[in-house]
Amino acid sequence: MRYLTFLLFLLFAGSFVRGQVPFVKFVPVGDEDQNVQVKCVSLDLNGFLLLGADKETYLYNGSTFKVVPWGANVSPRCITNENGKTLVGCAEGSVLSLDKFHRYRTICAASTINAVVHDIEIVNDSTIIVATDTRGLLFCIRDKVVLEFTKKNGLSDDYVYKISKLPDGGYVTATDHGLTFFSYEQKTIRKLLYRDQLTGLSDNICRAMTVDPTDSFIVVGGQQGGVSIITSKDLEVTRTERWPWGQVNDIVRIGKKTYWVTTQSGALVEVSISPAGRLISAVVYKGESALGSLGADKTGNFWCGSTTGLIKFYSPDM
Repeated sequence: MRYLTFLLFLLFAGSFVRGQVPFVKFVPVGDEDQNVQVKCVSLDLNGFLLLGADKETYLYNGSTFKVVPWGANVSPRCITNENGKTLVGCAEGSVLSLDKFHRYRTICAASTINAVVHDIEIVNDSTIIVATDTRGLLFCIRDKVVLEFTKKNGLSDDYVYKISKLPDGGYVTATDHGLTFFSYEQKTIRKLLYRDQLTGLSDNICRAMTVDPTDSFIVVGGQQGGVSIITSKDLEVTRTERWPWGQVNDIVRIGKKTYWVTTQSGALVEVSISPAGRLISAVVYKGESALGSLGADKTGNFWCGSTTGLIKFYSPDM
Protein backbone atom coordinates (compact mmCIF):
# COMPACT_ATOMS: atom_id res chain seq x y z
CA MET A 1 0.00 0.00 0.00
CA ARG A 2 2.79 2.46 0.91
CA TYR A 3 4.40 2.36 -2.55
CA LEU A 4 1.75 4.61 -4.13
CA THR A 5 0.76 6.68 -1.11
CA PHE A 6 4.48 7.41 -0.68
CA LEU A 7 4.09 10.01 -3.44
CA LEU A 8 1.82 12.06 -1.17
CA PHE A 9 4.35 11.99 1.64
CA LEU A 10 7.16 12.95 -0.75
CA LEU A 11 5.25 15.97 -1.99
CA PHE A 12 4.06 17.21 1.39
CA ALA A 13 7.03 16.44 3.66
CA GLY A 14 9.50 19.00 2.36
CA SER A 15 9.18 21.35 5.36
CA PHE A 16 11.35 19.21 7.65
CA VAL A 17 15.13 18.97 7.64
CA ARG A 18 17.23 16.17 9.12
CA GLY A 19 17.45 16.17 12.89
CA GLN A 20 14.93 18.98 13.33
CA VAL A 21 12.75 18.80 16.45
CA PRO A 22 9.12 19.42 15.40
CA PHE A 23 6.56 21.59 17.12
CA VAL A 24 3.78 19.52 18.67
CA LYS A 25 0.04 20.10 19.06
CA PHE A 26 -2.39 17.69 20.73
CA VAL A 27 -5.84 17.44 19.14
CA PRO A 28 -8.63 15.67 21.07
CA VAL A 29 -10.86 13.44 18.96
CA GLY A 30 -14.54 12.88 19.69
CA ASP A 31 -15.86 13.68 23.17
CA GLU A 32 -13.43 15.88 25.07
CA ASP A 33 -13.98 13.96 28.30
CA GLN A 34 -12.89 10.67 26.71
CA ASN A 35 -9.60 9.57 25.21
CA VAL A 36 -10.24 8.22 21.70
CA GLN A 37 -7.53 5.95 20.37
CA VAL A 38 -6.71 6.73 16.73
CA LYS A 39 -5.78 3.52 14.90
CA CYS A 40 -5.05 4.82 11.38
CA VAL A 41 -4.42 8.16 9.65
CA SER A 42 -4.59 9.02 5.95
CA LEU A 43 -6.04 11.58 3.51
CA ASP A 44 -9.36 11.29 1.73
CA LEU A 45 -9.77 12.11 -1.97
CA ASN A 46 -10.41 15.77 -1.12
CA GLY A 47 -7.27 16.15 0.98
CA PHE A 48 -9.02 16.04 4.37
CA LEU A 49 -7.61 13.87 7.13
CA LEU A 50 -9.36 10.52 7.45
CA LEU A 51 -9.00 8.92 10.88
CA GLY A 52 -9.93 5.45 12.01
CA ALA A 53 -10.72 5.16 15.73
CA ASP A 54 -11.99 2.28 17.85
CA LYS A 55 -15.60 2.39 16.65
CA GLU A 56 -15.76 5.45 14.39
CA THR A 57 -14.22 6.93 11.24
CA TYR A 58 -13.67 10.69 11.30
CA LEU A 59 -13.08 13.33 8.62
CA TYR A 60 -11.05 16.29 9.90
CA ASN A 61 -10.67 19.59 8.02
CA GLY A 62 -8.24 21.15 10.48
CA SER A 63 -10.90 22.58 12.79
CA THR A 64 -13.88 20.22 13.06
CA PHE A 65 -14.49 16.48 13.03
CA LYS A 66 -17.24 14.75 11.07
CA VAL A 67 -18.20 11.12 11.66
CA VAL A 68 -18.52 8.92 8.57
CA PRO A 69 -21.88 7.16 9.11
CA TRP A 70 -20.92 3.63 8.07
CA GLY A 71 -23.46 2.10 10.43
CA ALA A 72 -23.02 -0.45 13.21
CA ASN A 73 -20.16 -2.93 13.62
CA VAL A 74 -17.43 -0.95 11.85
CA SER A 75 -14.04 -0.70 13.60
CA PRO A 76 -11.51 0.70 11.10
CA ARG A 77 -7.97 -0.65 11.28
CA CYS A 78 -6.34 0.57 8.04
CA ILE A 79 -6.91 3.10 5.26
CA THR A 80 -5.63 2.79 1.69
CA ASN A 81 -5.75 5.80 -0.63
CA GLU A 82 -4.58 4.80 -4.11
CA ASN A 83 -5.55 5.25 -7.76
CA GLY A 84 -8.40 7.61 -6.93
CA LYS A 85 -9.89 5.19 -4.40
CA THR A 86 -10.15 5.25 -0.62
CA LEU A 87 -10.60 1.86 1.02
CA VAL A 88 -11.04 1.21 4.74
CA GLY A 89 -10.30 -2.19 6.29
CA CYS A 90 -12.06 -3.15 9.51
CA ALA A 91 -11.55 -5.37 12.52
CA GLU A 92 -14.80 -7.18 11.69
CA GLY A 93 -13.37 -8.20 8.29
CA SER A 94 -15.21 -5.85 5.94
CA VAL A 95 -13.56 -3.62 3.32
CA LEU A 96 -15.42 -0.36 2.66
CA SER A 97 -15.06 2.27 -0.07
CA LEU A 98 -15.42 6.04 0.31
CA ASP A 99 -15.65 8.34 -2.74
CA LYS A 100 -14.84 12.06 -2.94
CA PHE A 101 -18.46 12.94 -2.14
CA HIS A 102 -18.17 10.75 1.01
CA ARG A 103 -20.61 8.19 -0.33
CA TYR A 104 -19.71 4.74 0.91
CA ARG A 105 -20.32 1.15 -0.05
CA THR A 106 -19.11 -2.32 0.89
CA ILE A 107 -16.36 -3.83 -1.29
CA CYS A 108 -15.95 -7.06 0.70
CA ALA A 109 -18.35 -8.23 3.38
CA ALA A 110 -17.12 -9.28 6.82
CA SER A 111 -18.30 -12.82 6.09
CA THR A 112 -16.08 -12.91 2.97
CA ILE A 113 -12.84 -11.94 4.74
CA ASN A 114 -13.67 -13.47 8.15
CA ALA A 115 -10.53 -11.99 9.78
CA VAL A 116 -9.15 -8.66 11.00
CA VAL A 117 -7.99 -6.51 8.06
CA HIS A 118 -4.52 -5.03 8.65
CA ASP A 119 -3.74 -3.61 5.21
CA ILE A 120 -5.07 -3.39 1.64
CA GLU A 121 -3.23 -3.18 -1.68
CA ILE A 122 -5.14 -2.26 -4.86
CA VAL A 123 -3.96 -4.43 -7.78
CA ASN A 124 -6.31 -3.05 -10.45
CA ASP A 125 -9.89 -1.81 -10.86
CA SER A 126 -11.37 -5.15 -9.82
CA THR A 127 -8.74 -6.87 -7.65
CA ILE A 128 -7.48 -6.06 -4.14
CA ILE A 129 -5.09 -7.88 -1.80
CA VAL A 130 -6.23 -7.98 1.83
CA ALA A 131 -3.68 -8.58 4.61
CA THR A 132 -5.26 -10.37 7.59
CA ASP A 133 -4.43 -11.61 11.08
CA THR A 134 -5.28 -15.30 10.53
CA ARG A 135 -5.81 -16.01 6.82
CA GLY A 136 -2.62 -14.58 5.31
CA LEU A 137 -3.21 -12.64 2.09
CA LEU A 138 -6.60 -12.78 0.38
CA PHE A 139 -6.87 -11.84 -3.29
CA CYS A 140 -10.42 -10.59 -3.80
CA ILE A 141 -12.50 -9.72 -6.85
CA ARG A 142 -15.96 -8.22 -6.26
CA ASP A 143 -16.55 -9.65 -2.77
CA LYS A 144 -15.14 -13.05 -3.67
CA VAL A 145 -11.83 -14.56 -2.54
CA VAL A 146 -10.15 -15.91 -5.70
CA LEU A 147 -6.82 -16.85 -4.08
CA GLU A 148 -5.72 -17.43 -0.49
CA PHE A 149 -1.94 -17.06 0.02
CA THR A 150 -0.96 -18.69 3.33
CA LYS A 151 1.85 -20.77 4.86
CA LYS A 152 0.42 -23.77 3.01
CA ASN A 153 1.44 -22.31 -0.36
CA GLY A 154 4.56 -20.34 0.56
CA LEU A 155 3.75 -17.30 2.73
CA SER A 156 6.18 -16.97 5.65
CA ASP A 157 3.34 -16.61 8.22
CA ASP A 158 -0.45 -16.29 8.20
CA TYR A 159 -0.37 -13.20 10.45
CA VAL A 160 0.24 -10.33 8.02
CA TYR A 161 0.75 -6.68 8.96
CA LYS A 162 1.55 -4.96 5.64
CA ILE A 163 1.41 -5.52 1.89
CA SER A 164 3.08 -3.20 -0.65
CA LYS A 165 3.82 -3.13 -4.35
CA LEU A 166 7.47 -2.90 -5.43
CA PRO A 167 8.93 -0.72 -8.21
CA ASP A 168 9.50 -3.84 -10.37
CA GLY A 169 5.81 -4.77 -10.19
CA GLY A 170 6.23 -7.48 -7.58
CA TYR A 171 5.03 -7.39 -3.98
CA VAL A 172 6.45 -7.60 -0.47
CA THR A 173 4.49 -8.47 2.64
CA ALA A 174 5.46 -8.07 6.31
CA THR A 175 4.43 -10.93 8.60
CA ASP A 176 4.99 -12.44 12.03
CA HIS A 177 7.96 -14.28 10.50
CA GLY A 178 9.83 -11.83 8.31
CA LEU A 179 9.20 -10.66 4.75
CA THR A 180 7.88 -12.58 1.76
CA PHE A 181 8.62 -11.28 -1.75
CA PHE A 182 6.47 -12.58 -4.60
CA SER A 183 4.88 -11.82 -7.95
CA TYR A 184 1.22 -12.27 -8.81
CA GLU A 185 0.45 -13.32 -12.39
CA GLN A 186 -2.74 -14.83 -13.77
CA LYS A 187 -4.11 -15.59 -10.30
CA THR A 188 -0.88 -17.43 -9.41
CA ILE A 189 1.86 -16.71 -6.84
CA ARG A 190 5.37 -16.85 -8.34
CA LYS A 191 9.05 -16.02 -7.58
CA LEU A 192 9.04 -16.49 -3.82
CA LEU A 193 11.92 -14.99 -1.81
CA TYR A 194 12.27 -14.43 1.94
CA ARG A 195 14.07 -12.30 4.51
CA ASP A 196 13.97 -12.89 8.28
CA GLN A 197 16.18 -12.56 11.34
CA LEU A 198 18.46 -15.36 10.14
CA THR A 199 19.10 -13.45 6.90
CA GLY A 200 19.75 -10.08 8.54
CA LEU A 201 16.49 -8.48 9.70
CA SER A 202 16.47 -6.86 13.13
CA ASP A 203 13.34 -8.82 14.10
CA ASN A 204 11.24 -11.69 12.77
CA ILE A 205 8.01 -9.88 13.70
CA CYS A 206 7.73 -7.15 11.04
CA ARG A 207 4.97 -4.84 12.27
CA ALA A 208 5.61 -1.79 10.06
CA MET A 209 6.88 -1.31 6.52
CA THR A 210 7.20 1.30 3.82
CA VAL A 211 8.53 1.02 0.27
CA ASP A 212 10.66 3.97 -0.85
CA PRO A 213 10.84 3.82 -4.68
CA THR A 214 12.96 6.99 -4.93
CA ASP A 215 15.86 5.55 -2.94
CA SER A 216 14.98 1.93 -3.83
CA PHE A 217 14.63 0.81 -0.21
CA ILE A 218 12.19 -1.25 1.81
CA VAL A 219 12.14 0.01 5.40
CA VAL A 220 10.86 -2.42 8.04
CA GLY A 221 10.18 -2.02 11.75
CA GLY A 222 10.10 -4.89 14.22
CA GLN A 223 8.43 -5.66 17.51
CA GLN A 224 11.61 -5.19 19.55
CA GLY A 225 14.70 -5.21 17.35
CA GLY A 226 14.33 -1.84 15.65
CA VAL A 227 14.54 -0.92 11.97
CA SER A 228 15.97 -2.74 8.96
CA ILE A 229 16.49 -1.32 5.47
CA ILE A 230 16.54 -3.67 2.51
CA THR A 231 17.64 -2.71 -1.01
CA SER A 232 14.81 -3.55 -3.40
CA LYS A 233 17.20 -4.67 -6.16
CA ASP A 234 19.39 -7.28 -4.41
CA LEU A 235 17.63 -7.53 -1.01
CA GLU A 236 20.74 -6.62 1.01
CA VAL A 237 19.87 -5.87 4.65
CA THR A 238 21.19 -3.14 6.98
CA ARG A 239 19.77 -2.82 10.48
CA THR A 240 19.96 -0.53 13.50
CA GLU A 241 22.73 -1.51 15.89
CA ARG A 242 20.95 -0.29 19.02
CA TRP A 243 17.21 0.17 19.56
CA PRO A 244 15.93 1.00 23.08
CA TRP A 245 12.50 2.30 21.99
CA GLY A 246 10.61 -0.98 21.65
CA GLN A 247 7.91 -1.85 19.15
CA VAL A 248 7.77 0.03 15.85
CA ASN A 249 4.24 1.00 14.75
CA ASP A 250 4.73 3.05 11.57
CA ILE A 251 7.41 4.41 9.22
CA VAL A 252 7.27 7.29 6.72
CA ARG A 253 9.91 8.96 4.56
CA ILE A 254 10.61 12.63 5.38
CA GLY A 255 13.63 13.18 3.12
CA LYS A 256 16.35 11.48 1.13
CA LYS A 257 17.38 8.34 3.02
CA THR A 258 15.63 9.71 6.12
CA TYR A 259 12.55 8.31 7.88
CA TRP A 260 10.35 9.01 10.88
CA VAL A 261 9.48 5.98 12.99
CA THR A 262 6.66 5.87 15.56
CA THR A 263 6.95 3.54 18.55
CA GLN A 264 4.86 1.97 21.28
CA SER A 265 7.06 3.65 23.90
CA GLY A 266 5.92 7.11 22.71
CA ALA A 267 9.18 8.03 20.97
CA LEU A 268 9.24 9.53 17.48
CA VAL A 269 12.60 8.39 16.12
CA GLU A 270 14.40 9.71 13.06
CA VAL A 271 16.36 7.00 11.22
CA SER A 272 18.76 7.99 8.44
CA ILE A 273 21.38 6.28 6.32
CA SER A 274 24.90 7.66 6.71
CA PRO A 275 27.30 8.04 3.73
CA ALA A 276 29.06 4.92 5.06
CA GLY A 277 25.80 2.98 4.89
CA ARG A 278 25.13 2.75 8.64
CA LEU A 279 21.72 3.47 10.17
CA ILE A 280 21.69 6.46 12.55
CA SER A 281 18.81 6.83 15.03
CA ALA A 282 17.82 9.90 17.06
CA VAL A 283 14.70 10.75 19.08
CA VAL A 284 12.98 13.94 17.88
CA TYR A 285 9.97 13.69 20.22
CA LYS A 286 9.10 11.66 23.32
CA GLY A 287 5.60 11.57 24.81
CA GLU A 288 3.68 9.46 27.29
CA SER A 289 1.20 7.94 24.80
CA ALA A 290 2.03 5.19 22.32
CA LEU A 291 2.46 6.58 18.79
CA GLY A 292 0.83 4.77 15.87
CA SER A 293 -0.15 5.58 12.29
CA LEU A 294 1.59 8.62 10.76
CA GLY A 295 0.43 10.65 7.76
CA ALA A 296 1.12 13.96 6.01
CA ASP A 297 -1.34 16.64 4.91
CA LYS A 298 -1.19 19.00 1.92
CA THR A 299 0.63 21.75 3.84
CA GLY A 300 3.52 19.60 5.07
CA ASN A 301 2.26 18.83 8.58
CA PHE A 302 2.44 15.30 9.93
CA TRP A 303 -0.45 13.84 11.93
CA CYS A 304 0.00 10.87 14.23
CA GLY A 305 -2.59 8.63 15.79
CA SER A 306 -1.99 7.80 19.43
CA THR A 307 -3.65 5.99 22.31
CA THR A 308 -5.02 9.34 23.55
CA GLY A 309 -6.04 11.08 20.33
CA LEU A 310 -4.36 12.90 17.46
CA ILE A 311 -0.94 14.61 17.49
CA LYS A 312 0.18 17.22 14.97
CA PHE A 313 3.90 17.51 14.20
CA TYR A 314 4.86 20.63 12.27
CA SER A 315 8.05 22.41 11.30
CA PRO A 316 9.35 25.35 13.36
CA ASP A 317 9.81 27.13 10.02
CA MET A 318 6.09 27.00 9.16
